[in-house]
Amino acid sequence: MCAEIVKELLAFGADPYYLPPDMWKDYLQSPNLNQKNKADGGPPSAWWCTEHSFRERLAETLHLTHRYSLHRASKLSRTGTREIQIAKAHNMSDILKIPYFIIGQVQAAQLVKRKLMSHVAFQTKTPFTMAFCGPSGHGKTELAKQLGALLSIEATIVDCGQMKHDWDMFGARNGFIDSEKGSQVNNFLAEHDGQRCLVFLDEFDKCTQEIRNSLLLLLDEGAYWDRRRNIKIDASRAIFILCTNLGDKAIEAFYEQHMANKKKESRDDVPIGTLQAELRSVYTAKFGAPFTGRINLIAPFLPLTPNEQAIVAHKFMLQLSDNVRQPINLAAKRLIGHCQLAMRNDGKISMEIAKSAYHAETGARSLYHAVNNTIRDLLFEEYCNDETPISGKINEGGLQRFVMQLVPIAGKKGLHEVNVVRDGFTVVPKKEVEKGQVVVSGVSAGGWQVVNSLPTADGFGGPASGFGVSFNGFGPS
Repeated sequence: MCAEIVKELLAFGADPYYLPPDMWKDYLQSPNLNQKNKADGGPPSAWWCTEHSFRERLAETLHLTHRYSLHRASKLSRTGTREIQIAKAHNMSDILKIPYFIIGQVQAAQLVKRKLMSHVAFQTKTPFTMAFCGPSGHGKTELAKQLGALLSIEATIVDCGQMKHDWDMFGARNGFIDSEKGSQVNNFLAEHDGQRCLVFLDEFDKCTQEIRNSLLLLLDEGAYWDRRRNIKIDASRAIFILCTNLGDKAIEAFYEQHMANKKKESRDDVPIGTLQAELRSVYTAKFGAPFTGRINLIAPFLPLTPNEQAIVAHKFMLQLSDNVRQPINLAAKRLIGHCQLAMRNDGKISMEIAKSAYHAETGARSLYHAVNNTIRDLLFEEYCNDETPISGKINEGGLQRFVMQLVPIAGKKGLHEVNVVRDGFTVVPKKEVEKGQVVVSGVSAGGWQVVNSLPTADGFGGPASGFGVSFNGFGPS
């Protein structure tokens, strides 16, 4: 929730430079706790934070997603006065916030914002249709959800993967069997007659030409007849998003040729008009000219950079942290709860997860499964190592604290893996324990032992931040 508040403030125009830029410009690095003088602490707006106690508290709470949001906001152009005025006049001011709420995909977010605002500003009396194309798991559904939420409009997500006939999309025609049931799309449009609403057609490239032909009149004029009651519906203000993997090879080739070797800042400035034109040709070949001609915008979703992959991994870890922070509820069988989960050096952990788990074919989904099938299992194991019986009384005390950290893989120099331990504990080689370099308090496995302290070392120090908290016993990086 805290991460969303920061995004909201930045989207409303908060200046990221009120926080020292040296603490977030290189967002994958944990903020430096050392006191900075005014010359090194950024612009005058951030000089309030030169006092060590302020920097220390800020460094403890400024997690990776915060730092990325600040960095991204510093690169986005400020919205002009007229653009704000137009958005406000059409009750869609929040659409200006879209670039602040998406990981990566700067160009797609800006395209959607600009084209949709233009469509509405000229009071066009037809639906607005967009095609989101690119590999699976790279933000198409997320942007659609954010668009619906920011516009405060109702949205429906329709799986088109198995649709073959027009009644699969709209239901049986009036007078035929089951016509009174309608369909998801039919009923949604009828319920939002004359209103702005969003219809997200997922896996659209897998449906048949019959389905596409049945949409021609609707997308062209916004005219539709409710098949349950045979009543005309005004869908001229509807927004349709066609989600497809069509053109993913063209997107990948364009990215490798024109963007992959550029720095992040210059990568976002690469013109993609030629790519959009190529994708329109691909769509025309697949869908036909009549249907493709009704698509107002084709927005390509580009591969995630390694840094963006790390931010996505961190997003899923934040969700896991929010989940286990909920109170224990025996009646609801929530026996894992009232926990605080933090990370030591969240940037390096997120990069390690991204490097080991990310697959271009599945994108964010591969990172989601890595967090929920690995980190969650590690947390479960450590949670169960506590022999204290689970009861509602645990909610009355302090949070049960756990920390994610990177540990070297035994026998593999330079390689690390993520582990989860109770707060105040870490994992070190047994040989260090045997030498008396650390105080033993835990269990051992695979050449490593859980102990209750560890001297600060490169890559393992830094506050246990990442979720807005700090833990004693971890020195500065």
